[in-house]
Amino acid sequence: MPSYKRMKKDVIKKADVLLEVVDTRFPDETRNSEVEYPFIEES
Repeated sequence: MPSYKRMKKDVIKKADVLLEVVDTRFPDETRNSEVEYPFIEES
């Protein structure tokens, strides 16, 4: 069984759109930096 991180990476790679919903009251607590980081790295 593939690991969660590998599955997540494959799903993101295959996706056309990635939508992250962040609660404006608690942006730091609801943000997923694990998903954001690869996109920030590519920019």
